[in-house]
Amino acid sequence: PLGHMLQTDAVINPGNSGGALVNLRGELIGINTAIATNTGSFQGISFAIPSNEARQIADQVIEFGRIRRGYIGINMQELGNTDLRKSLGMDEDETGILISNVVEDAPADKAGLRIYDIITEVDGIAIEETADLLNIVAGKKVGDTAEVTVLRRSRRGRLRSITQTMKVSERPPPGELERQRPQIRALLEEEPPLNGVGLIVRPYANRGISGVQIEVVGRGSRAARAGLRTGDVLLEVNRELVRTPKDLEKAIEDSSSDRPILFRFQRVRDIHVSSIPMEEEIES
Repeated sequence: PLGHMLQTDAVINPGNSGGALVNLRGELIGINTAIATNTGSFQGISFAIPSNEARQIADQVIEFGRIRRGYIGINMQELGNTDLRKSLGMDEDETGILISNVVEDAPADKAGLRIYDIITEVDGIAIEETADLLNIVAGKKVGDTAEVTVLRRSRRGRLRSITQTMKVSERPPPGELERQRPQIRALLEEEPPLNGVGLIVRPYANRGISGVQIEVVGRGSRAARAGLRTGDVLLEVNRELVRTPKDLEKAIEDSSSDRPILFRFQRVRDIHVSSIPMEEEIES
C-alpha cells in the first residue's frame, strides 16, 4: 500500500531507489522507493518512505539486527458493500474495519477482541481502512500498548462501543503465521442438492474447526452475486456455526427477510466475512 508514503513530483528514475528525498532546506524527509510509470522511466509521480519511518527501521536494525514489526493477531477486512454493513447492523455513514478471525493467545485474543468486532479507532485515531491499522500497529515497538475501540453487538442486537487495551507483541515470522491459519481437510459424503441461495456444499473439518465447503456456485445465484466461490469453506451463517449441509439450510430458512445473510468463511488460508443479499421480490 502507498497510502502512508510521501508522493512527490521530484524526478526519480530506476536506480534512484534508496536515495535521499530532501526539502528546499536540504533536510532529509524521505527515502526514494517507487514511481508510477507505464514506460519504466519517470512520468511525473514518485513515492518515498517518510524519514520518521526510515529512522524507526534503522534504529531497530542497529539494536536488534532485524526489523521487529508490531502485531496484535487478527485477520481483518474492509466494509466494502452496503449488504455487509446492513447484516452487521451498521449505519451507512459508520466506518471501521471488520475482524474476521482472532489468533488464539495473541494480544487481541488476550484483550478480549472477538470475531465480528468492528474496529473504529486505535489510540484515538479513526480507522477507515486496513492500511490505517497496519501502519499504526506495525509502527509500534514490541511491548507498547494499544487502545483499540470496537463496535460490538449486544445481546439485544444493537452495536455498542467498547475500548480494550493490549500490549503489542512481535509479528511472527511467515512460517509461524502459516501454521496459525487453519488447515482444512475433506469429509466426503453424498452430494447434496443446490440450496436456496445457489450453493452445493459438502461437510469439511479440521483440528477443532468444522464447516461446509462449496462444491458448486449456481450461475447468477445470490451466492454468486455475493462473491462466494467454489472451494470456500463456510464456517458460520448469521453468527451460528455451520457443520453440515442441513445446518446451512436451516440457517438460511431462519434468516430474517429484511436483512442480508451474514457468512463467515475461509478462502484458501484466510478468513473472510461477507453477506448474501435479501431474496429479490418477483414482479408480477
